[in-house]
Amino acid sequence: MSNDSCIFFMRRPNLHWLKWKFWHISTFLFLLGSSFFSSDLIAQENFLSQNRITDSAFVRVVKQYDQAIGRNSMLFTGKEYYSRHTGVRGDQFYNEDYWEEGTVEFGGQVYDNIYLKYNTFSDQLFVEHFSLSGTITSLQLYKPDVNGFRLFGHRFIQIKKDSISNIKGGFYDELVNGSHAQLLAKRNKEIVAANSVNSYLKEYRVKDTYIIKRNGSYYTVRNKRAALKVLSDKKKELRKYIKANHLFLLKEKEQSFIEMVRQYNSIAA
Repeated sequence: MSNDSCIFFMRRPNLHWLKWKFWHISTFLFLLGSSFFSSDLIAQENFLSQNRITDSAFVRVVKQYDQAIGRNSMLFTGKEYYSRHTGVRGDQFYNEDYWEEGTVEFGGQVYDNIYLKYNTFSDQLFVEHFSLSGTITSLQLYKPDVNGFRLFGHRFIQIKKDSISNIKGGFYDELVNGSHAQLLAKRNKEIVAANSVNSYLKEYRVKDTYIIKRNGSYYTVRNKRAALKVLSDKKKELRKYIKANHLFLLKEKEQSFIEMVRQYNSIAA
């Protein structure tokens, strides 16, 4: 069971949020105005010209701010996240433990230029948000409303639990989306005992799972043999392709699965 704790936020922007927005706009305008007014302004004409520039700059900054933040304001709602997994080496996030710009489809609307983290241990998505004190907080998005997201060049989609195929519900990395077969990866990290003797007794370890979807069913594949079984109607052709391209030998398993499923989609009737 996870020891992560959460604090609920309002579902809609309130007065505090509006004050936060006003503070940021004021800061932006102050910095912008400083760049326009220099100490050597000695003529009234120049001063009036700068006023006109500042007026247009004000409109531009507010417009840009509303486009970047105001339009996405409904995304900055949810739970504030704290991790209490102390004494564990590594991190629980996909790829790296830092904010990366991405895109989220949330509640049927697409939000771009959002800084994200994907917690593969808890299978939750977080957005970067500035608190009223000016510090950065992690807001956990309401998972049922997240249809998918793009992060580190990968497209993640949410799949509902399928009891027939025994697939867990959650976010899946869509590696190949073909007309005949789809390759997915379930990104996951687990906490295990640390191998080396050091101050850490436990560590995070990557434990990804690969799934092929074909004819509406999901199949977990752990190796070449399992993948060939799922794609058995083109087994002979795929064996030749695997041998010719040194899949599963000189190439890593994930890349081999990707090339194998792409080839299957190109030759399947």
